[in-house]
Amino acid sequence: MRISKKITALFIAVMMVVSAIPFTASAESDPDPYLTFTGTESFSIKNYSSTKNWDGTLEYSTDTNTWTTWDGTQISSDNNVLYLRGKNNTQITGINGSYKNWVITTEGTVACSGDIRTLLDYDDPDGSSMGTYCFSYLFNNCTSLTAAPDLPATILAEHCYSYMFNGCTSLSTAPELEATALASYCYQYMFNGCTSLTTAPALPATTLSSYCYQAMFNGCTSLTTAPALPATSLSSYCYSSMFQNCTNLTTAPVLPATSLENYCYSFMFYGCRSLTIAPKLPATSLAPSCYSLMFYGCTSLTTAPALPATTLANFCYRSMFQSCTSLTTAPALPATTLADECYEYMFRGCTSLTTPSELWATDLTVACYYGMFQGCTGIKLSTEQTAEYSALYSIPKEGTGTEGNSSLTDMFTDTGGTFTGTPTINTTYYIPAPAPAGVAEVNGTSYATLEEAIAAAQNGDTITLL
Repeated sequence: MRISKKITALFIAVMMVVSAIPFTASAESDPDPYLTFTGTESFSIKNYSSTKNWDGTLEYSTDTNTWTTWDGTQISSDNNVLYLRGKNNTQITGINGSYKNWVITTEGTVACSGDIRTLLDYDDPDGSSMGTYCFSYLFNNCTSLTAAPDLPATILAEHCYSYMFNGCTSLSTAPELEATALASYCYQYMFNGCTSLTTAPALPATTLSSYCYQAMFNGCTSLTTAPALPATSLSSYCYSSMFQNCTNLTTAPVLPATSLENYCYSFMFYGCRSLTIAPKLPATSLAPSCYSLMFYGCTSLTTAPALPATTLANFCYRSMFQSCTSLTTAPALPATTLADECYEYMFRGCTSLTTPSELWATDLTVACYYGMFQGCTGIKLSTEQTAEYSALYSIPKEGTGTEGNSSLTDMFTDTGGTFTGTPTINTTYYIPAPAPAGVAEVNGTSYATLEEAIAAAQNGDTITLL
């Protein structure tokens, strides 16, 4: 009985001590109600034009106790720290933000942390709302910025983050972007020229708007992997130039979309010279200029994706693989109904391409094949059949075709055969027969040498010399 009383007394004593300890977990988890700028050296911040561009109030502090209203003129750090917060704001820079951005001056580097929405309403960041162009160009060309603030907003506004970190060449990590429904132009050129950015943020959005990702990572030369892009229905220009000139990008994201819009993929991987594999493109119905210049200058790309589309649109494949100098095989082009300039310059300058695509359409449209294989020096065409030129090639592949204005102009200009320039419709030309896959075949499998074929053959197998 005494043991039981002792345990009960001990339990009561412990509970009394615990109840006397103030509960601080929620206070510790609350984020700071301001942005924190921390430098490796002393620094100053001013608005580009030294004027107030926000529509409410901004305050600054060096100790989080004394706050002073900021008018946009130069403010300086103390002990390499500066704090900023706002009230009643819906925009910080606004339209034409390139002349309203903040300028950070320092001999070192500066990191920014905290919730960006505390510039709008530090008392209630969750209840704040962004106006059009809210943070546009905010850190434009801040080459000393190494870390970005948090961007937790899930309801975006047009142009809200456009050009926000443009030219921030020291920024190595991007903030999380949690929004799943985007606004027009919201991320346009957001990290343009961030040459130190090595990892892109996750992009979970499935509801896109026009220009939402346009040129978002343009010129991010340290980026090697692209984030997943789960949207299946696209908007005009949504991915246009998104990874343009990301010269170290080796892997492209899966592109599951089957509903396309004008220019949606145009210039998307332009100049990505380290890209070796192109993503699948499952759409069967295209939109004007949807794939135009998509892989232009991808000099490491050896294989093109399948192009199953049978419903084309004006300019849909224009210059899609232009200057892809390692591309060895052109994809099948099954469409029989064409659109104006649909294949214009599609493979221009693909110097490793040796065989032109088979073309089945009989009713040609304006400039549909204009310059299609121009500069493909590996493609050889002849008007006469010889031992070298033994395989037939004609436009169309079968039947009788009718030509539109400039349909075939310069289609084979600067190619490598005895015939170059503009071909004539319904005329038989000759190309070299494609080389066999190997020298010998066993049960349908080709082998590069006869010795390999003999080694692979089993009793009763037939070795066929190719």
